[in-house]
Amino acid sequence: LILAVSITGVIMDLLSSSLPINSTILRALRILRVVRVLRLFKKAKKIRTLLMTLVFSAPALLNIAILLFLIVFIFAVVGMNEFGHVKHNGVINNMMNFETFGNALLVLFRVSTASGWNEVMNAVSIEEPDCDPNYNGLKNGNCGNPMGARIFFTIYVLVTSLIVMNMYIAIILENLEQASLDELNVLDMDDFDDFYDVWAKYDPEATQFISHEQLYGFVNDLNSPLRIEDPTHTHIGELQVPLYEPNRAHCLDVLIALVHRCLTMMYSEDEIHDMKEAWEHVAASLEKRYHEAFPIRKHLGDPVATTKQRILELRSIILIQRNYRRFAMRRANKLGYATRNTGFPCRSKHRLVAVQQKSHDDHPHAD
Repeated sequence: LILAVSITGVIMDLLSSSLPINSTILRALRILRVVRVLRLFKKAKKIRTLLMTLVFSAPALLNIAILLFLIVFIFAVVGMNEFGHVKHNGVINNMMNFETFGNALLVLFRVSTASGWNEVMNAVSIEEPDCDPNYNGLKNGNCGNPMGARIFFTIYVLVTSLIVMNMYIAIILENLEQASLDELNVLDMDDFDDFYDVWAKYDPEATQFISHEQLYGFVNDLNSPLRIEDPTHTHIGELQVPLYEPNRAHCLDVLIALVHRCLTMMYSEDEIHDMKEAWEHVAASLEKRYHEAFPIRKHLGDPVATTKQRILELRSIILIQRNYRRFAMRRANKLGYATRNTGFPCRSKHRLVAVQQKSHDDHPHAD
């Protein structure tokens, strides 16, 4: 839209002599190009949080604004009755006075900011001999009411500046706190976009699969809250991502596993148990949402294993190999020498030489 307005403005400049519309108007619209700065808010999460706070606070702020207007309206009417006849002095002049409703609103708006409200109060508290108490036959002439002015402005400042205005701040802070909590506890579309951006680095050909070994680097490269920093075999096993032949993980399965892990970390066990049905609904929603993006998923068949099973298999292999080495070492130590038929190596070359030398000394004629 901004680009279209800019191009239209350039065209209007070229055709300004033959058009009845002033091209200056369209040139002024090109100032809207500064709105492109708002695109930075997509990456600046903190600024976006502040903007969303203002958006969510708008209904409550509107209600307070209506309440403030009613208060100002009432005080403006009372001020016109009490101070509408006061002689111009000090800050009371042709514009700042209580003679008309509009001017009264202007005076009260200034007082609402707590900027020089005491000067206004002193101006409407004028007394003899600076005024005429018999002016036009009015009750106080063009003199003010010192006691009434003190009561009027004290109550008004307390209600507007110290109560109503602070209500604005309270509502904004409350919504900001809630928005900050939501940012920490809730996954949004930016997290999913980041997931697919990182996925594209590990799956540049868009096969929708990465190997089991690539999962470690993939989850470490993600941003919080989906990220698993420096993942171990235990971390990958706890995800329980289904694996398909040949030992590959599908994009959607990894995403669902990471989302489930985030929810598990955010809530207690009792809350997780209560949310079991809700989680099944979330998983089904993710499946349905990305069904069109992953058309081959329904043809994958059943997974051959999970990451947890693969980790258990790896640990079993390591345990078997470790025990076998210990068994071989104990047997070699028990025999005390190396033979050509045992198949078990000695612990070191020096020991083998020592064993051969001892055997030769004990049987010098064996050769």
